[in-house]
Amino acid sequence: MTFTGNEHYLGKMEIMLYCSLIYSIESLNVYDCSVCSLPICDQLVFRVNENYFHSSCLNCSECHMQLLDKCYTQNGSVYCKEDFFK
Repeated sequence: MTFTGNEHYLGKMEIMLYCSLIYSIESLNVYDCSVCSLPICDQLVFRVNENYFHSSCLNCSECHMQLLDKCYTQNGSVYCKEDFFK
């Protein structure tokens, strides 16, 4: 990615406002992703224990495979089935 110096960084409040344009304010719960710390504006919000994730940020701590179906946790880390039972 090349930056020209004319890029505009969207701050958290601007992203939340953008999210509220997409979703009705009554049904909008904006959570911060536990991995990238950005607000989650997706239709699907992944929650593991008390942590929230974008679908693209929820990955196995060992093999880094994206976790879309099941995940396992231990000591605050998230794992796929194969790495959890190693």
